[in-house]
Amino acid sequence: MESVLLLKPSFFLSLYQKGYTGWMAMAQDMGLLYHFVLIIVGLLICYYGFRIYRVIILTFGALVGAFLGLMFIDAIGKSGAGAGVVPNEVAFSLWDYFGFIGGAVLGGAAFWWLSWVAAILLGFYGCAFIGFFALSSIVPGPIAIGVSAALGIVGALLIWKLLKPFMIVLTAILGAFDFAMGVAGVLVATGVVSVLSGNELQGLWAFLLPFVLMIILGIVNQTIDNYREEFIPEPPKEEIPAPT
Repeated sequence: MESVLLLKPSFFLSLYQKGYTGWMAMAQDMGLLYHFVLIIVGLLICYYGFRIYRVIILTFGALVGAFLGLMFIDAIGKSGAGAGVVPNEVAFSLWDYFGFIGGAVLGGAAFWWLSWVAAILLGFYGCAFIGFFALSSIVPGPIAIGVSAALGIVGALLIWKLLKPFMIVLTAILGAFDFAMGVAGVLVATGVVSVLSGNELQGLWAFLLPFVLMIILGIVNQTIDNYREEFIPEPPKEEIPAPT
């Protein structure tokens, strides 16, 4: 149940208030399986992001839809409109699953159908998220939000104008982020790194080192993979002499 409820608005509000430290504090409470999944997913996105970007868009749409579905159920619960249908808090948590699954199906289908629009939204969200995550522990919230929104607009424009090259860069960064969060999460959850705080900068290397390294490797790998003709030209074809 908790894995579904992590997407509820109150969870994201808590992360917004705690910033980078909140993300790392959460790592201590999540199981190792969650972090290993992050590592594997991060590698796939980082190394093959452009080739599977439609799958990424589908997943992105499902997550957005699931979040909106939970918001809808949460709003009904707080308004008291579902009191006659839902007898108690335990039963209402079952409705969270309905909102999560229904929203995920509708969101995934909508983003798949509107794939070009969804790619632009992914560019906006990806750049805004990276900007906010980097700035939330450094500058006040409103400034971080404003700068992140501006970065999101730039990302959306770049996707619109330069889909292939910028999607390679964006997915490499997002994949590297997931990979680094998984690595840092494993180190925190196992006690190898006891403090991982964006404010105190203790143990920050556990995130930054794999993050920067995977960005470089991901961009290089995807560039070679998607522009193979430019890097590895085909051997010249032998001309067959005409019969005399």
